[in-house]
Amino acid sequence: MDQLLAPLFSFLLLYKYVALFIIIFVGNIIFLIPSNIFILMAGVFSGTAYFNFYWSLLIIVIGNSAGDYLIYTLTKKNSAWLGCRLRNKKAPYFQRLENFMKSAAGRTIIISRVTGAFSIIVNFLAGISKISWWKFLFYDVVGNFLVTLILMYIGFVVGGTWEQASDTVNTVGSIVGVLMLAFFVYKAVANNKK
Repeated sequence: MDQLLAPLFSFLLLYKYVALFIIIFVGNIIFLIPSNIFILMAGVFSGTAYFNFYWSLLIIVIGNSAGDYLIYTLTKKNSAWLGCRLRNKKAPYFQRLENFMKSAAGRTIIISRVTGAFSIIVNFLAGISKISWWKFLFYDVVGNFLVTLILMYIGFVVGGTWEQASDTVNTVGSIVGVLMLAFFVYKAVANNKK
């Protein structure tokens, strides 16, 4: 992972806000780039006045939301084909999962922003479930704003000890992801018994 992060940190230091947007946008689409680390770093750099806190916050929220929206749009535009393929393969809880996404889209989208990789799955499910564009965008921006604000503030406060904070943030994100997955399984099983 360090081999991937070192060039990205250099890219971030050289090109500042443009690099921040690109890293966050691409990291939101590809699992390999841990965007939470770069959000923390933006907070650290804001503490040293190398970055402006508010500009960084805005750029990160736009980058995150643009990446989320890309996945959402691609799956929504292809939802008939994807849904048909998934249903034809007899995916066991697919219809119930779609119904759950429709009924609990807001809280699911907001909570999923805490987890890095799990948010990609939620974007996919929101697109497949044909959640309205405005609803998705509203909850996505709110969730991205809250998580980015918290992570940047942590980076701003911890400064040079950001690596330890990064480990804690990743652990919390993993725990939230596992809890969300357990909740989805529970809801699917509970709906199966009805």
